[in-house]
Amino acid sequence: MNHLQSTHSALADYFLGIWGGVPKPFQYTEMQKQRFGVIENEGLADRKVPKQPNLFQSKDGKQVMSKTFVRLNI
Repeated sequence: MNHLQSTHSALADYFLGIWGGVPKPFQYTEMQKQRFGVIENEGLADRKVPKQPNLFQSKDGKQVMSKTFVRLNI
């Protein structure tokens, strides 16, 4: 996977809310392992990414739409 595809995939995952409330795996760099005194190469962390709605709603819970469009988050 090239850089453009990797970046696109990461952004798509973010806006789909895939990592919302879920610990995401990551790898420590050698410098991080030295600075933090970590032995493991990998870790998990919930980065508190907000879940993304598929359909926008108003404050009263009603769907935001008109006769010509619906506001979707896709």
